[in-house]
Amino acid sequence: MELPNQDQQQRAHLQRERRFQLLLDEEVQARAEESANRKIWEKEVAIREKEAADTGSFNQSFLGVFGQLVQVLRGQHAQAQDKV
Repeated sequence: MELPNQDQQQRAHLQRERRFQLLLDEEVQARAEESANRKIWEKEVAIREKEAADTGSFNQSFLGVFGQLVQVLRGQHAQAQDKV
């Protein structure tokens, strides 16, 4: 009678060990995926920051050129008004 009971206990113990190992494997996989996702996110943030800086630089340059154009046009307009 003890043999079947011991056999069942042994099988139950092995099942618990397998389940535990599966849980550990899932945890390792989840952490690896989280780490990979974090690296992707960090790269994305760096790209967005560079894009924002580049856009700001472009906007500032554009406004400078646009200001120069306005000055030139004002000068031409003033010269045309002087001739009238």
